[in-house]
Amino acid sequence: MSCLSNHCSNGRDCRTSRYSLRHTANSLLIEAGEDPLAIAGSLGHADTRMMFERYGHLFDHTARRVADTANRIFDRLEAERRTTD
Repeated sequence: MSCLSNHCSNGRDCRTSRYSLRHTANSLLIEAGEDPLAIAGSLGHADTRMMFERYGHLFDHTARRVADTANRIFDRLEAERRTTD
């Protein structure tokens, strides 16, 4: 017996659908920073287009991470340039 059916059979309100579980699981994977292509594959999509249409608002944290990474790279390059001048 799955944990969901056990939860539902104990007299609890069980309005959770497999689609809401799928949505929650994928939202958590996105929030955890997992690879978008791998997540799209787990959803059965050939590419990330549909996933980004549905879950795009959850990728704000990745934009910040990309910007931070770019800043670190440029800071390092600037520091290296100063030491060679």
